[in-house]
Amino acid sequence: MDNRRARQLRIRLLPAVVALVALIALAAVAWSDPLERLGRNAWVAALLFVALVLSEIVGALAERSERVRPLEAESWAFAFALLIYAPSAALLLLAALVRVAIALVRRRPGAAALMSGASTLVTMAAGLGVLAAFGAGAGLAGGSPSGGSVAGQVAAALAMALVAGLLRALWWSYARGVSVRFALGPEAAEVFGAEVVLLLLGVLVLALVERSGVFAPVAVAVALAVQYGAKRALEGSRLRSVDALTNLANRASFEKGVDAFVAEAERRGGGFAVYLIDLDGFGEINATLGTTVGDLALKAMAGRLEGGLRPTDLLGRVGGDEFAIAAYRVESREEVEALAARLRQQIARPLEVGGCPVALTGSIGVALFPDHGTSAAELIAHSDVALFGAKRRRQGVSTYQGEGERFNTGRFSLLADLRQAIGTSQLYLVYQPKIDLASDRVAGVEALLRWNHPRLGLVGPAEFMPLAEQTELMGPLTAWVVREALAQCARWHAGGIKVGVAVNTSAKNLHDLEFPGMVARELELAGVEAGWLEMEITESTVMADPTRSRLVIEQLRGMGVAVSVDDFGAGYSSFTYLQQLPISSVKIDSSFVTTMAGDANGRAIVRAIIDLAKDLSIGTVAEGVETEEVMEALRVLGCSMAQGYYIHRPATAADMTHWLAGGAIPAARSRRAGGGHSAE
Repeated sequence: MDNRRARQLRIRLLPAVVALVALIALAAVAWSDPLERLGRNAWVAALLFVALVLSEIVGALAERSERVRPLEAESWAFAFALLIYAPSAALLLLAALVRVAIALVRRRPGAAALMSGASTLVTMAAGLGVLAAFGAGAGLAGGSPSGGSVAGQVAAALAMALVAGLLRALWWSYARGVSVRFALGPEAAEVFGAEVVLLLLGVLVLALVERSGVFAPVAVAVALAVQYGAKRALEGSRLRSVDALTNLANRASFEKGVDAFVAEAERRGGGFAVYLIDLDGFGEINATLGTTVGDLALKAMAGRLEGGLRPTDLLGRVGGDEFAIAAYRVESREEVEALAARLRQQIARPLEVGGCPVALTGSIGVALFPDHGTSAAELIAHSDVALFGAKRRRQGVSTYQGEGERFNTGRFSLLADLRQAIGTSQLYLVYQPKIDLASDRVAGVEALLRWNHPRLGLVGPAEFMPLAEQTELMGPLTAWVVREALAQCARWHAGGIKVGVAVNTSAKNLHDLEFPGMVARELELAGVEAGWLEMEITESTVMADPTRSRLVIEQLRGMGVAVSVDDFGAGYSSFTYLQQLPISSVKIDSSFVTTMAGDANGRAIVRAIIDLAKDLSIGTVAEGVETEEVMEALRVLGCSMAQGYYIHRPATAADMTHWLAGGAIPAARSRRAGGGHSAE
């Protein structure tokens, strides 16, 4: 019998087994007082039962209309109150039947609906057993129900929440073929707490109802409101772990999920695979068809990928156009290649969004546990490296080759060294000034990262930054640069040199919604006002995910941080999105600036950018200024600032401090500092 048939058999058998246990539990409580002994107080039991049904209906409607997930215990408050007030076998059975009916209305499979009702019986029977153990009267004392001590009620609530959680985990364990511990999931503790609160709320509901019939509607309304609030709280917690656009796991949540996969694989033995998927040329869709179509394409692709996976697999969106999959028990080379081929076929299928035909292809990098890593960070980083190789070699799919690949390719060998270099003296910043062309005074400095490798010597940014941008290192690397730049800015301010600093950012930074928070923390730590910091972004980083980029830029601008677009004019859609982003300045690409003296077309482009920026009240910075002739031409055109080797080469903090102490940049002094080719 293959694994799928065995799992299907378990899915059919488990509800039957739990139902049998439930019937035994029902027989065990059948000795309790029948409903007729409630006498004139029968209306209380009837009210609680109606409220139970109503709460289940409200939960179903909320799930359908607001797409809020079910709480699994929609009616626990009323069920527990009913259990304390009238522990009748008939009422327990009716409560279970209500759960079955609601599950069917929610279009749950028959086995799942049966499991819901059976687990309700077992859970309530467990609660009744604990109440009895604490001396709760199962019958009536003096015509009124006896619910036992407060300690007994709390213990019963805890027992019921625990049993309900274990039964859910058992169901998913059998249905998905995973361990019970793995099936509990990261939300188990939160759900357990919410269910305990709802169960104990039943005690308050019962107290109000028993006190007077006048309080009955209030008690029911309060319980329903708390139930809805608990549902929304859990949903809010879940939303913090999902991508807002696709409703898939976000990067942080995906990493936690992979860590859970690691723990499960270590317990049972075996392995699994992590796939990192990049949609080739997706930025062109945003540029040509617009971001609305791009967002719809991402949502459609998320649904397509999700539909092709097993219940045990984990899918997340970890970047602008990047998806990641943790494939459970995909271990052999044949399985890895088969899934990769299927994923590429799904991506390449014709797609139409918003009436526009969209053609996409995907590049995939794969890393295997435990061969390529034993933690989420390692596996995701190595799948990132494999993806980088797949795109560079145009292979479509690439599996991480380990140290051999990194050694053979040369550039990949820098990844581990770079990880070790962060926070050490190997990395340092140099600074290149920007001057105000109207006053010849320093308008700010740009911080540029340098790496003095212990074995390779000075490694240029062009060698290691592309690799860092493909891995998780970009986050901590940028955080280090921001911290160092702000610390130097604070030292300059303390010495009377009032100058701001600019820091370059990558797509990973601009698509990370936690990035503005990191910047705010570093500003506070350095004691530097936000207005002294500028973030330089590129058009390509924005176009990779315009929606998320805009959110991050708006947060930075809201803090008071300036945002400048680097390499302006050489990207996707420079002029179309200027009015959409709250940027403070643009840096005219050096390819236009360096040739403008002898190239009429280059000069015309520079003039057009400057005029457009003026109309939009945006500053302009010309980078790549190498001659006095170019700088004077920029003054005539009305450019705001200039940067380049003619003004000053990138210099260490000590050298730049000495240079900045002059306060102004006379033309003669600029000439003495000039010469050479401008490059970062």
